[in-house]
Amino acid sequence: MKKTLSYSVNKFANQFGLEIHRYIPNKRAGSLRSMYDVCMQAKKCGLNANTIFDIGVASGTPDLYESFKESKFVLVDPLKEFNEDIASILKVYEGVYINAAASDHCGTTQIIGIISIKRGRAKI
Repeated sequence: MKKTLSYSVNKFANQFGLEIHRYIPNKRAGSLRSMYDVCMQAKKCGLNANTIFDIGVASGTPDLYESFKESKFVLVDPLKEFNEDIASILKVYEGVYINAAASDHCGTTQIIGIISIKRGRAKI
């Protein structure tokens, strides 16, 4: 019953670009709950990256960029609908944009049928 209720609530929340999680206090490294927490833990452990790759950029990953301001960024996304967002990111942070997608074989394809873009995520 509890699992079904949790699934139903999250399915409803997802329609609004939200995810609901049980709160777990951040008392150990295994309970990192956000991109910011993960980035800060990586820096605390000595990560000093010269270049950061953000694959599937969409509207961006602000916590990643803010955590590694001194790094250069390679932003990769196949959807031209995010060109303005990515251009805005590159006005603030040093980097390049690659309009491409990853695949298990060489070639080209056309992405069509975008239903909606909510909170920086595309639903196709």
